[in-house]
Amino acid sequence: MKIKLSFCFHILCTATLVGCSRSEIRTVKIADEVRKEVSQQYFGIKKSGFVPGKLKEEDFSEKRLKKYSLKTLNLLQDVSKKLTFYFPENLEYIGWQQNAFNEKVRRNDHTENNIEDMYWAYINIRMFDKAAGIREQFPAANYPAIPQAIVTSTESVAARWPVYDIFDDGQKIELKELHFETGPKIVVSISAGCPVAERAIKTILADPELAPVFKKYGTLLTVKFDVKGILRWREQFDFPSIYIAYKASRLPEFDFSSSPCFYFMKDGKVLLFIDGWGKKSLPKILKGLEAISILPVQHKPQ
Repeated sequence: MKIKLSFCFHILCTATLVGCSRSEIRTVKIADEVRKEVSQQYFGIKKSGFVPGKLKEEDFSEKRLKKYSLKTLNLLQDVSKKLTFYFPENLEYIGWQQNAFNEKVRRNDHTENNIEDMYWAYINIRMFDKAAGIREQFPAANYPAIPQAIVTSTESVAARWPVYDIFDDGQKIELKELHFETGPKIVVSISAGCPVAERAIKTILADPELAPVFKKYGTLLTVKFDVKGILRWREQFDFPSIYIAYKASRLPEFDFSSSPCFYFMKDGKVLLFIDGWGKKSLPKILKGLEAISILPVQHKPQ
């Protein structure tokens, strides 16, 4: 009887181990396919409609992560990092990255890059308390500080065009609403520090006729949470109307995946859109200004 019970117990354990092994093999196969897809060149442009295979929440559960090999854990950490980079507002993906990161910390296998990636994932989804927790837990890592004061209100969160304004040399940010609903507006989506965007803004503001128009009607927006970069551009261009978008999804009229993009609006509607900057861009800018009826007199066709 004892022999039979021992034999049955051995069979049960073997079956359980095989089941776990098969589960990990399945997860690795799918995760590797997802990693290849999101690592493709120009994935950010064609990401619409993307579904992460059959990866699911339980694949990133604390219980399963503890059983995975280090190789599998590193794969899942890399996949979840890429997913939160391309889909920063997806709470499920950030939960995946968070769980993988926590398991790497538990195993004492985390790197400085892992820490910074987790920090930026929280910043990009505007989870400032979580980001502050990372700074407190890993004070030696290299990342920019969060402003000491972050002011929000129910009204500003619910606003149509919510953005962060920066005060006190970057020590304070406040969520407020921009008003594009009436009159002509020029909105330029940029990535602070982008050399192409910088060249475009310099060229426009160096034009004695265009500069006053852009300073009166223009707004520069970035989704990247780069407080120091925004302050530097404000000073460099003497252009105070540069803000950080609350979240890209809350300003759907504007594309933040490339820089710069010009939007010529009137009464809240985009009438003309220009992507990028090159030798032939200036005539396009003039067409945009003409479309919203603010073309400088010297540039108007006779």
